[in-house]
Amino acid sequence: MDKSFEQYEREYLERLARSNSGSAAERAANAHTEPLAAVRDAAAGADLDSWDYVLLEMIRREDPRAAMRLGTMRSAESLLKLFCHGPIARRRPATFDERERMQAFLDSAEYRQYKNRLKRLMTREARERLELIAAVTGARDEKDSCNR
Repeated sequence: MDKSFEQYEREYLERLARSNSGSAAERAANAHTEPLAAVRDAAAGADLDSWDYVLLEMIRREDPRAAMRLGTMRSAESLLKLFCHGPIARRRPATFDERERMQAFLDSAEYRQYKNRLKRLMTREARERLELIAAVTGARDEKDSCNR
């Protein structure tokens, strides 16, 4: 029993030394990529369900109200799964007509009401989850997070 405890203690101290080694920037980068990897792996391992296909059809029809109709968290999780499985990819830059349609939607009373409702309901955990999903799908940065 003493040997196993000593071995465990030695391994623990080695892990601790590895985690403390390196610069603060490296530790911050590792802390930032670990949750991204966990979210990406969970999405890549999950099977597509009927809601994912509904969202895929809404994307094909260019319906900007997907989050309103399916729910913000449900649509974000579906987008992540679709992105990691491959049916959708990063978009090309929007054309003038697409930007015009999107701006008309963003100026609508329906969207303003939805945005205000989300502000009232948003929790810290939900915000963190949405930020992770945005980082994995590339909505926040240009890094390819699904290794495709």
